[in-house]
Amino acid sequence: MPVLSPKDFTAAPQMAGYLFQCRYALLLLLEREPFDPACRVNIEKFDDVTVERLGGIVRSVQTKHHGGSAALTDGSVDWWKTLRAWCALRDAKRLTDSTILSLVTTATAPAKSAAACLRKDDDRAPELALERLRAALHATTSDDVKSTAAAFKGLKKAQQLSLLQKVFVFETSPKRKDVRTELKRHLWRVAEGHRLDACLDALEGWWFSRVAEHLEGGATEPITATELTLKVADIRETYRRGAIPDYVANLTPPRVNLANDRRLFVEQLRLIKANEGRQVAAVSDFTRAATQRSELVRKGNIDRLDLQQYDEKLCSEWRRLFSIRQNEVPLGAGDVELEKAGRETLTAVEAQQLSLRGFPEPYLMRGSYHSLANRWAGSTPTLGWHPHYGKRLTKTARGATK
Repeated sequence: MPVLSPKDFTAAPQMAGYLFQCRYALLLLLEREPFDPACRVNIEKFDDVTVERLGGIVRSVQTKHHGGSAALTDGSVDWWKTLRAWCALRDAKRLTDSTILSLVTTATAPAKSAAACLRKDDDRAPELALERLRAALHATTSDDVKSTAAAFKGLKKAQQLSLLQKVFVFETSPKRKDVRTELKRHLWRVAEGHRLDACLDALEGWWFSRVAEHLEGGATEPITATELTLKVADIRETYRRGAIPDYVANLTPPRVNLANDRRLFVEQLRLIKANEGRQVAAVSDFTRAATQRSELVRKGNIDRLDLQQYDEKLCSEWRRLFSIRQNEVPLGAGDVELEKAGRETLTAVEAQQLSLRGFPEPYLMRGSYHSLANRWAGSTPTLGWHPHYGKRLTKTARGATK
């Protein structure tokens, strides 16, 4: 009995093919959008991808992605499956006189093959391609090819030629990951070069979500060039020179377990008797700000010096507000008064509008303050809220150098 491996059940090649198909659909729409704003695409409705206008299908595309090397021979099942799909479109009267049928494949068309005769070049010869396909079909002993080719074989020769005259083969097309390079070429007008990857990440994030919505709806509503235009404009505004994008806008809030949270900034909140809702909000701000700051540096929007200078500005404003509130605390104040003063200091700090390079979302400032409250400066926290935080929260008092 053969020994099975998890690799025997992998769907990785199929997934790579689906991603290639989705990315190629985006590329098609990006290419047409500037000069054909009325166009739209459908995925898995009439074909792998169709580009349409109100008058019908402009371009119908079959995508074939191979992880390794592959050849598009006249006996290739890929070929005959593609032709079967286009015969179905023809029978459904979905093709117009101007419809282009495109086979986009990462495979290579061998010399003297039908596919080689259908490239978009000066050697294009649909009549010769038909001869080679008919000869291959006559010679084949493959039951798979015979059954798949039945629809094409059932056409008259003139109908077969008419179909092939619409066909263009784009061989050795960029593989899934390389389509990103092509996509970036179309985004040069949206962002500066060093921000193109981040810009494309944002566009693809929207696109894959939109494709999922399209497919879940039964592909009844196409994705329009207008939608793409609006999204690109939105990304352009986000990634304009000097602008800072929000990388955590769709971040799922973390699950909070306050009872077991021993981080220093949470201890600071407990020290001033901040209620549970305020602690949960602080943990969320802390997490989002930490992720946003990391992504801004990683993707080149800012550098670490920018963050250092921002933190210094926050500390300067904290010192001013902390001193004002501390000056109002009477000598000999009890715990209740001290805790209230701490909460008022935190409220005053969170009410500021200190942005990082114009970034408008307040969670970044609030979370950065909690990040500073989570750091040590020697044996005491960098900053705090309780008037006596430096005495109440020390490394020695906590029993560890956390």
